[in-house]
Amino acid sequence: MRIPVLRLVGAGLLAAATDAAGLGLMATATWLLVTAAGQPPITALTVAIVTVRALAIGRGTLRYAERLASHDAVLRIVTEVRARIFATLIDRPLARHADALSRMVSDVEAVQDLVVRVALPIAASGLVAVIAVIITASFAPLVGLTMLAGLLITGVVIPLLGVALTRRGAAQLAPLRAAYAISTIDVVHGAADLAAYGATTRYEAVGVAQAEQLSTVERSLARRAFALDALSSTVTGLTAAAGLLVATRQGVPAVWTAVLTVAALAAGELSM
Repeated sequence: MRIPVLRLVGAGLLAAATDAAGLGLMATATWLLVTAAGQPPITALTVAIVTVRALAIGRGTLRYAERLASHDAVLRIVTEVRARIFATLIDRPLARHADALSRMVSDVEAVQDLVVRVALPIAASGLVAVIAVIITASFAPLVGLTMLAGLLITGVVIPLLGVALTRRGAAQLAPLRAAYAISTIDVVHGAADLAAYGATTRYEAVGVAQAEQLSTVERSLARRAFALDALSSTVTGLTAAAGLLVATRQGVPAVWTAVLTVAALAAGELSM
């Protein structure tokens, strides 16, 4: 399968530029607000004001360009994946067409989500996080180390924990959905035959049981995902608080303390 590497790299760089613009916007706006509270001459704020406007406009423009580039690349991949699936189904037709249709739709969508919602965001946020840590460490090394520790937890440890907690349930989803799709098709298309043999109630009961089992697995995965999101948000807040405490004890000026604290929050949001 041909993968449009250059298009994916371009989309990843655009995503990184978008995240960097968002992080820079938060940091610059914080500096502007804190500095403006001291009522300095307006000329001292001109560059920051223009920078905030430029980053705000650039962020939206870059996000739009990134969406176009990433979806262009992923749709090229999905087109070839669909063609291969059709070729496989023709060569080796499956006995249960409902299962084949369900897997063809859900699996292809999973490939699309893997690229657009997983691979590219991880690469972009990882690159921006490294840059943010380096810049922060240049102002306050201990604050940079604090930010690095928080980003490693939210960007590496918690995702690995999520994989470990959801692997079993996620592996059950495809078979359960396939079985439920088959039961639904059997009940709908075979309604007349089932009614003639008095088997409608039994088949409907099987479908209801499968639906309940599928719903149980999905609710369990949703609860774990919520818990992981809450944990990530908590760690991000604690990282920012720790950075604030370290910066204060290190004697970092108040303006830059505020900027570094907000930057830690923004970087943590990117890594989640």
